[in-house]
Amino acid sequence: MRNRDGLINSDHWKTPASLYKKLDDEFHFDFDPCPLHADFDGLQCEWGNSNFINPPYNRIDKPKFIQKAFDEWRKGKTCVLLIPAATGTKQFHDLILPHAEIRFLRGRVAFEGYNTKGEYVTNNKGKHDSMLVIFHGAHLTKRAPDAGESAPSKPLSTLEVDPDLEKVSALHPAQVA
Repeated sequence: MRNRDGLINSDHWKTPASLYKKLDDEFHFDFDPCPLHADFDGLQCEWGNSNFINPPYNRIDKPKFIQKAFDEWRKGKTCVLLIPAATGTKQFHDLILPHAEIRFLRGRVAFEGYNTKGEYVTNNKGKHDSMLVIFHGAHLTKRAPDAGESAPSKPLSTLEVDPDLEKVSALHPAQVA
């Protein structure tokens, strides 16, 4: 695959460890259907009860992983996707918006992997803003605001991501009806 500059481009980028840890602390993941350089097809296997999904961002694989996450959620599983914040897509309006908690990430995520020069980098900020899409499974409940905490006017939340991704904190926890 080539990027918009005509250079060979990799679609294999690792989620920053600090962001993954923050999410794992909250959701206790037991499966990743699309880990970096997987030796299995995450679209063809059974997923765990709590899944972290950072799919390839290409136009072929990303929609398939979103659909699979939705299908697994309908089986009662929790699926947390880290995907581009593409709010104009059919999947966003038909699958995500009506059924998932959405957390937009402030600032671009710095992924880890090999750049077009073959150098391993930890600061590759993609071309897209990112969002977390959380399909809450049967074993998790959607969190309502704590006493004294105001609910957002929309079923969305935002995460503050500091420049070096050392801290990720929820600014507005979502209340999804």
